[in-house]
Amino acid sequence: MSKSSVPQQILRCALEAGARADAGDSANDVSSESDRQWLQNTLNDIASSPTLVDILKGCIEKLKQGWEEDLVPGSSNYESVETCFEEMSNLCEDIDLACDLHKLGGFPVVIKYLNHTDNSIQTKAADLIAIVAQNNEYCQTKLLELKILNQLLPKIGISDNCAGSLGPVAVKAVYAVSCIVRQNQTALEQFVDADGFSCLIKGMQSTLQKLQLKCVFLLRSICEENLKCHNVIHDMGFVVQLAAMLKWYDNADITEFILDIFLSVASKHDDFQKSCKDQSLNLEKKLGIIADESVRNERDDIKAKSMKLFKLLLFDKEDIER
Repeated sequence: MSKSSVPQQILRCALEAGARADAGDSANDVSSESDRQWLQNTLNDIASSPTLVDILKGCIEKLKQGWEEDLVPGSSNYESVETCFEEMSNLCEDIDLACDLHKLGGFPVVIKYLNHTDNSIQTKAADLIAIVAQNNEYCQTKLLELKILNQLLPKIGISDNCAGSLGPVAVKAVYAVSCIVRQNQTALEQFVDADGFSCLIKGMQSTLQKLQLKCVFLLRSICEENLKCHNVIHDMGFVVQLAAMLKWYDNADITEFILDIFLSVASKHDDFQKSCKDQSLNLEKKLGIIADESVRNERDDIKAKSMKLFKLLLFDKEDIER
């Protein structure tokens, strides 16, 4: 019998027993000896099966073991470590199990793998960290106590000649940073102290669009959530980097996120707005091209944002508000 049919079989036995009880037939609780034996065996199997927490414990132990071994791609121990990360990632989609991973002592073990020599293993470790941190304040706090940002941020900036091998690591690293920092003031302060904005600029300068997308998404979130960061963003010259990136992408979300950043900061920060008007940035022409492309690609939302920014940079804020 397949495992998937076990719950249905148990339910059938329960319903049949209930029906007999309603009919006043107390002679047999279960319809037959074979059913009674099957039910007993099934309940014994369930009682002896490992719990999800037990599975997490086992994965942690295997990761500890794997760290001491020479992990060669294709070898059984390498595949065992990969399987552990995949299994833990699936389990930790559940917030309670993500918290259990910390309580079982799993965080330091996982973090150690961020420095493994194999890039694929590093990628899986960063992905698991992102999963446990997402919308989970408890795990975010515990990861910050372990100075996780100091481990993740350096992995975001990669040179183009390393994009093939290190690109996936960088993408998952910035994803993990984003899951920790967004809507978490303490994490944002640690991000600033760790020079996180410089790491974002390096990621944005990559030719890897997935990495660019993750970086501008995180920057947009920070700009919209924390006005205090606008000074840092202006002083670090982000306007030049953003203007250089502003174009129509195959992935139009990048274009939209950059427009959102410009609108968020320029509408509230006078010096940033003045910097945007620098003729050498050629923003007027770029915004016109983006408006035309958005019409051709039926992206009215992007057209509206490009035109709003165009007006914001042509007039003073007071004129726009009137």
